[in-house]
Amino acid sequence: MTQGADPFTGSSNAMYEAPRAAPAGGTAAGSSSTVTFSTSEHIPKKSMIFLDTPGKAEAVEKKVMEFNDALAAGGATSALALTAEEAALVRQLIAVAVDKDSMARPPPAAYDLIANKLLKWPQDKLFPVLDVLRMLITNMFAAKHFGGGAESNLLSAVAAVTSGPSGQVAPATRLMALRLYVNAFKSADTRPLVSRNCAAVLAASQGSGSFNNQQVHIGYGTLLINVAVHVREVGEEALGGAAVVRAAVSGGAEFLHTEAANGHEDGVYRVMAALGTICQGAPSYSALAKELGVVAVAATIASKHSSAKVRECAQQLGAACM
Repeated sequence: MTQGADPFTGSSNAMYEAPRAAPAGGTAAGSSSTVTFSTSEHIPKKSMIFLDTPGKAEAVEKKVMEFNDALAAGGATSALALTAEEAALVRQLIAVAVDKDSMARPPPAAYDLIANKLLKWPQDKLFPVLDVLRMLITNMFAAKHFGGGAESNLLSAVAAVTSGPSGQVAPATRLMALRLYVNAFKSADTRPLVSRNCAAVLAASQGSGSFNNQQVHIGYGTLLINVAVHVREVGEEALGGAAVVRAAVSGGAEFLHTEAANGHEDGVYRVMAALGTICQGAPSYSALAKELGVVAVAATIASKHSSAKVRECAQQLGAACM
């Protein structure tokens, strides 16, 4: 992909640069989109990965305003368009969100604007809003706001409008939703938000393997890794119980049975590493994985995948499920 091009359209005039994914080996988040495999021990994973490299404020703002103009001209959608005051508020929000080192407090009125208007945009126009949110949720003030009460429903609200397989959801929208879910694990303030909404998040993310988009695959694999590491750290009850973890295993198994398992090494590696992390030493989840054909597909990947390190991970996944 051309550096600086829109990652979703390939158009250089959008200048919407894709944030880079962290290596699946668990090194610093956002530093590379290539798996480095610095160790031969792939399972279990012991650290989470975050997709928090910011985009360019001017590029995000341009896309938001482009979509806003389209909504304003759309007749039936004109009520969703931003007023001049709201547009100014969004510009402030973008400036805070993309500066990951900023200690700035987001404008308080922005939270109501997000809930009452921005998250009601058509899903094919939602991705720049989600891009702002996946960075905003790492801001210390926003993290406290979004995680600060049982009534907070940011993740379930996003899940409700971004669920479905390819063909029903724009790849860009699915990608940014996944990155939001991934980054919600970063702060201790927002992990309870993940716990309350993990079932909805996993259900909305299922089918990600059907997207012909390696960044979607990487995002989904990263989500499963963070779920797996969180389960090992604090137990399954912290994510809603065994049913939620079983949903993660089911979703990972589904992914491995799609063409995505033959694709870019980073996506399939992360899904397998996550499944192995969940299943290792957990007989009930190992049994479920075997029932869902994970051991068989891991054996196939171990014998045929072009990446030697993916083959190693597949072997370790098979062993973790035994």
